Amino acid sequence: MGRVLEATLLQQQGFRYAPFALARYYLEHIDRYFSLFNTCRKAQAKSRPCPNTPFVVFFLEGFLDSLQRLHDRVNQLITALLFENDLKRRHDAREINARQYAIASQILDAGRPVPLKELRRAPWYLALYARLTDKTKQRDLRRLRELGLVREDEQRRLRPGFIAAEETPGRK
Repeated sequence: MGRVLEATLLQQQGFRYAPFALARYYLEHIDRYFSLFNTCRKAQAKSRPCPNTPFVVFFLEGFLDSLQRLHDRVNQLITALLFENDLKRRHDAREINARQYAIASQILDAGRPVPLKELRRAPWYLALYARLTDKTKQRDLRRLRELGLVREDEQRRLRPGFIAAEETPGRK
């Protein structure tokens, strides 16, 4: 009942997505969540002043964490949209060709690093180069890398240019 009341109060104050994010935080910290219930109950039974303070602090920590995660997610989405818009602008301005635009868009849409071998075996990729040479394939990928539209990590996985390639632990 308390969680429903909490969610209702947060939504009435304009925190539309925070209750769902906060529920995730509670789930991730479920042991601490229930431990604090016991702590607060025992403090109440002993008539200690402000017995619910530990849970209020936990709630505030969770609320801040939830808001930060939501903020980070919104920033990620905006960055992806701006990147997609930049790809389209570069294609329209003929800074990149249709094949390069398709490759960068597919890597963006994958939502994960795309191994170079996987890219080269993809039917859509093979269709792009059905009548072209390997030299053209290499030139297109090299151009995307040069423009910073695609990044390749040490495992030869491709990512959109706005996502930094991860380094192998212990290496710089």
